[in-house]
Amino acid sequence: MIRGIGRSLGVSGRRLAVGAILALGLASDVRGQTPPAVADRRAGAAELFLLGLEARHAEEPEAAARSFEAAVGLDPEAVLPRLEWAAALMVLGRSEAVEAALKPLAGRIDSLADSEPSLGARYYRLRAAAASRAGHTDRSLSLYETAARYAPLDLGLRAQLIGIYRARDAPERAIVHMQAAAELMPGNADLRVELGRALLDLTRWAEAEEVFRSALAIRLGHEGAWDGLGLALAHQRRFASAEEAFRAGLRVAPASARLYEHLGDALLNDSRPEAALAAYRRAAALSPTDPAGLTAKIERARAALPQ
Repeated sequence: MIRGIGRSLGVSGRRLAVGAILALGLASDVRGQTPPAVADRRAGAAELFLLGLEARHAEEPEAAARSFEAAVGLDPEAVLPRLEWAAALMVLGRSEAVEAALKPLAGRIDSLADSEPSLGARYYRLRAAAASRAGHTDRSLSLYETAARYAPLDLGLRAQLIGIYRARDAPERAIVHMQAAAELMPGNADLRVELGRALLDLTRWAEAEEVFRSALAIRLGHEGAWDGLGLALAHQRRFASAEEAFRAGLRVAPASARLYEHLGDALLNDSRPEAALAAYRRAAALSPTDPAGLTAKIERARAALPQ
């Protein structure tokens, strides 16, 4: 029986043998608990499910999709075969078929996910991906958010949501997931620097300062953290502290045009045009091009010099 099914699905004999051995073990467990007819169908579904996994691992998505679909046909109540079927359809680019495959789970996935959150996360993530491919961006975003509630530790999902919100120019929503990711990776200084920059974009200076300081507590030699800290302090008009931060960054990265430019900004805003001019000139010497109005800043510093 198994070899007949395998030939119709295009699965090799070696993988069939592995699937058959595993499936027999699953079938014996089922037969001890259910009527024979139901047990036979579930045993057949288990065999097909395992064959589908073998095909998926062999990167044969068409064969995998057929196996999982056949498994669902024998046991429509089974959740994992249906999720695997939808995932295989997703690989094949059949987004509308994904929605149809998952539709029978809609009424019970949330109750199932209460005890198995990973099921809920996968279900909503598959639906979100299908909606995205179909161009339904708002629905896709809502589904990804639901998936994240079921999988709060999934950094890949957090990164996906951060990217979506940044593309939508919705930094406040992106920050929610950046903060969650930072908590999941307490030793990642780069992630905290990204969070700090996002907070700077929202003019949340004090929060940004705290985040940059936490990044430096992880990695004292992080150029971006010193630069961010200096900016956060300068925006709070704490220019002396900002200068200290920028100069500390320059000890780490003495060839950083960005740090010299931002140091010049802080010095000029602190009514120290001569020192600002020196910093701007150093930035210009280090930069191969004229970055963002640097020439204009040099002229402003010159104009502010005592006559």
